[in-house]
Amino acid sequence: IDLENTILSVFDCQSIGTVLETFPGLVSSISLSGCGIGDRGLACILPELSKLQGLTELKLFRCSITDVHAQSLAGIILRSCTSLEVLSTHWNGFTSSGNVQVHRHVG
Repeated sequence: IDLENTILSVFDCQSIGTVLETFPGLVSSISLSGCGIGDRGLACILPELSKLQGLTELKLFRCSITDVHAQSLAGIILRSCTSLEVLSTHWNGFTSSGNVQVHRHVG
């Protein structure tokens, strides 16, 4: 799924969540960079991210995500996204501790 630089609303993110729920085995890459989804948009897709066992690439830079969901994202990555090779979360609203929480889990 590549929607990079497409401005997305919370409703759009809910629709993405539905697609991820419906076709979890077909998604290996998600790029929502520059979409401005924020914490509310990320909250719509977080539950479905945990079901994407074949996810190898997740790009969420410039999405206006804050520390509010950094820990939830890190937990999902640690528990469920074991195939993840690329994680991009820079240029968000994470404090330095939020960045560590997310990036510490990806090898």
